[in-house]
Amino acid sequence: MKKSVFFKYILVAGLVSGGLTAIPGLSQAKEVSVVTKSDNYATPVQQPGYKKAFKKYKYDIPVQILGINDLHGGLETTGSVTIGTKNYNNVGTVARLSASLNQAQSQFKKIQHSNNTFRVEAGDMVGASPASSSLLAHESTMHALRAMNFKIGTLGNHEFDRGLAEFNRILTGGKPNKNADVLVKAYPHQSSKIQLVVANLVNKSNNKIPFGYKPYTIKTIKSHGKKAKVGFIGIETTDLPHLTVHGGYKM
Repeated sequence: MKKSVFFKYILVAGLVSGGLTAIPGLSQAKEVSVVTKSDNYATPVQQPGYKKAFKKYKYDIPVQILGINDLHGGLETTGSVTIGTKNYNNVGTVARLSASLNQAQSQFKKIQHSNNTFRVEAGDMVGASPASSSLLAHESTMHALRAMNFKIGTLGNHEFDRGLAEFNRILTGGKPNKNADVLVKAYPHQSSKIQLVVANLVNKSNNKIPFGYKPYTIKTIKSHGKKAKVGFIGIETTDLPHLTVHGGYKM
């Protein structure tokens, strides 16, 4: 008998009000308890699960989810971070992020003999950004996400900063309007190839999810002659009116 598993990967993000509204009924869902455990590893490959395949899981289907959030167009941004009890300086940039993701995916494939890796982004990829992103209408950041092979994403509050229509333009590689800056017009316009999912965001005018976005996506994974399904659901927080200006989410 074929077994299927369905993981609700909650991509927590922005919100909705004004011209957009939450889908009726979803606000009545039961509260979910989230427990955050400390991470003492500077890179994913330092974790025990990346060092060897455990025998007790040898008949299971391995799957890897590499997720990021709050990039904020920090293509070259560096800073300091504390992980566990250690402090690290001069960390950051998408070049290092890309290298870390590639290393983690390569090690997973080597140990688990699996190609079941998904790269997902949980919102705030743009907005509140340095000039290298903002002066190019954040299309440079979308190019970087495409190069890093992110395939699934959802909306954070900063995706609404310039209005959802403008974010959808840079997501899909559309041309800017005639009043755009000459730098933006001259910059290459490419689709990010990210499938955006959001389940509880609709346009009040037609009660439909904007721009044809889907509430979720389901992917099939395979290993050891078995198949299973993994689901990714985009969920918007109800705090958006407090996190961005009204004009950003009004449609």
